[in-house]
Amino acid sequence: MPEQLTANGYLVKYWYDVNGNRFRKQEGTLDEIYVLGINGETEAVFDANGTIKFFNINAGNEIIGRFISGAEVDLHLTNITLVDDYQALNSITAETNVVVNGTATLTAGTVIYLRPGFTANSGCNFTAKIGTVTDETERYYYLKDHLGSTRLGEDF
Repeated sequence: MPEQLTANGYLVKYWYDVNGNRFRKQEGTLDEIYVLGINGETEAVFDANGTIKFFNINAGNEIIGRFISGAEVDLHLTNITLVDDYQALNSITAETNVVVNGTATLTAGTVIYLRPGFTANSGCNFTAKIGTVTDETERYYYLKDHLGSTRLGEDF
């Protein structure tokens, strides 16, 4: 049975293993699965469809960086609340139960399909545009100085 709470009007559910490590999170239509290392550290995060969101770069029990794969070729959106930027090298299709409640941007290289079941609510800031999408893998490193302060370094 998951633990749950309400945040910003959304029901948030968390699942934990017997050691108290979170392995799943649901918030609205967001559904994330965490792959845990031997000591409970988060190695990677996938969505419920099995698509990788990112890999962490770990050193012991500490996350020292993150690897995020490049853009999708074709992105198919269903059963999701859009709250961010979404990109695809070729096409984006938004259909069954896709809702924009705040600010969201869709950018695709050739075509964007807004099919029945897509809704942009009154007062939201929604943009759909055809443009150049770069397929760049991103890596981030968290670096600590001699005082223990953390700095973010990005590798392009």
